[in-house]
Parts: sequence; C-alpha cells; structure tokens
Amino acid sequence: MIHMDPQRNLAIAINSAWPAGTGRGLSAARLAFVNAVAEASDALAQR
Repeated sequence: MIHMDPQRNLAIAINSAWPAGTGRGLSAARLAFVNAVAEASDALAQR
C-alpha cells in the first residue's frame, strides 16, 4: 500500500505479510498506523 499526503509532504509505503489479504481488523490497524505517522509528522513540524 502507498499512502500519499501532499499537504504534509508525506508518503508512506507499506510492504508486509498479513495473515489474510484483507479484513476489517487489518484495515483498521493499517489506518491507525497511517494516522499515527501523520500525527507524528505534525508534531515534528511544530518543533
């Protein structure tokens, strides 16, 4: 998966082996990771 966030000038590439191809729990975990990286990026930008 590649997530592009032009407003933050942020690109996240995820290459991993999941226990299943898709699923609600896996999608939620992936979204939580992307959101955590975006929040960390924002925090660093405010320094």
